[in-house]
Amino acid sequence: MSFLSLILLLFIATPVSAEIRLQSQPLGASAVLNFIPNGKQTSLQVIGGMAGGESENACSSKNNTSTCNNCCPDRTSCAVSGWKACNKTRIYPDLRLSFTFLSTDKIGTPRITTAGSTTTDTPVKAGTSATLNANTGVTISATWGEFCGAFPDPNTPCTFTGERTFKVGLDGDGNGNLLEAADDYETFTLRVVYHDSAATPSFDAIFDYTNMGDCTGVCNFWLYKGDEKATVKNLEVSASGFGTTFSNVVFYCVADDPSDPNNYTNITQADVCATASINGTNSLAKSTIEGMSNGTSYLYRAGIVDTAGNIGLFFHGDSFLDSVDPLIACPEGTTDCQKVTPEEVVGLFSEEMNCFIATTAYGSPMAKSVKTLRRFRDQVLKKTVLGRLVVDTYYTVSPAMARWVAQSSERRAAARVALSPIVTTVAFIMDEPVWFCVGLVSLFFLIVWRVRSRKATT
Repeated sequence: MSFLSLILLLFIATPVSAEIRLQSQPLGASAVLNFIPNGKQTSLQVIGGMAGGESENACSSKNNTSTCNNCCPDRTSCAVSGWKACNKTRIYPDLRLSFTFLSTDKIGTPRITTAGSTTTDTPVKAGTSATLNANTGVTISATWGEFCGAFPDPNTPCTFTGERTFKVGLDGDGNGNLLEAADDYETFTLRVVYHDSAATPSFDAIFDYTNMGDCTGVCNFWLYKGDEKATVKNLEVSASGFGTTFSNVVFYCVADDPSDPNNYTNITQADVCATASINGTNSLAKSTIEGMSNGTSYLYRAGIVDTAGNIGLFFHGDSFLDSVDPLIACPEGTTDCQKVTPEEVVGLFSEEMNCFIATTAYGSPMAKSVKTLRRFRDQVLKKTVLGRLVVDTYYTVSPAMARWVAQSSERRAAARVALSPIVTTVAFIMDEPVWFCVGLVSLFFLIVWRVRSRKATT
């Protein structure tokens, strides 16, 4: 027997291990994390969120196959209901959580069971197919109430926060377990996140500068003006006491009405301006809020969103305006940290064409130098974290600098002189990137040669 024949024989004789493959993401959950389509699930997590009333707003009519949205739908209804915790993908006990899967080589009855025991499983649901063939897709579902009833402390209304590991797969030997070699299954973690409105503190809680010591969720943020946008800074997020992970901050805003002394109260939960994901501690993945109009003042409030989609723990920092002894100083000498008035950023990194170079040095937004700098901003700076940080910083400091430069022809001339080498370098980088790299490498070797030459002569 040849060596090649031996290898082929061993390959054919080696059994291929069975594998459950989830063909689509589980349906009927507030969130699904770490799902691998048609692959081995290593840390699949299925999350159900329950904040606010089960029969409020659109959740008053449920179909038991889809999550529901119990957040107030418009400004009128939000003004009536006030600020309340809610969930746009809320689960409920009768909602069915569905899994569609196939097994690569096992035959058996579809089942959902608990996991963790080496001797016996607690059944959650058995499918209707008694003998499902290998590589044949099947869908099996169980209600959230059935899952919650299989927790160590059964609670079919799911009014608790906790998690447990479950299995979904084929029972090959028909004994009700998914443990033996004849069985094939996949494990997943099911997590329920329930917020009781009667608890203390409640997820409905509203925090401001008068009760910051007890704050959970968004506890502070400042807004800095930009060009048709605002930058969020000094964000403070506290995540204690709720047994969940916060994933996003939602910002609510309205245009300021100076004639209305209660203008902050005009903000409702329907006035969502932006949602930003939390990136680490007290920082956002994107710190800018866009789509604003220059010259218009905006008032802001904020809320927190957890990984289960529950929205609550609102921050109404406007109470700082009524503070007799201000706790902190707001940006740019104001006394209102959550109010911002965007204005045109006259500067190199302005989003518009009348940028710093055009207005102070070259006289036209269509000048070749201006186009080169704008191209460098869009194609280079905005593509990196450090570059975006430079741009964001410029949005904060540029207006005052630009106004100072524009006050005299001498300053504008000095600006042209100072910017000339920058424009030349940027143009070379953008138009001749290969030669720029060759030049850098050549410069490096020239420096090394000079250093070695000096050492050789000493």
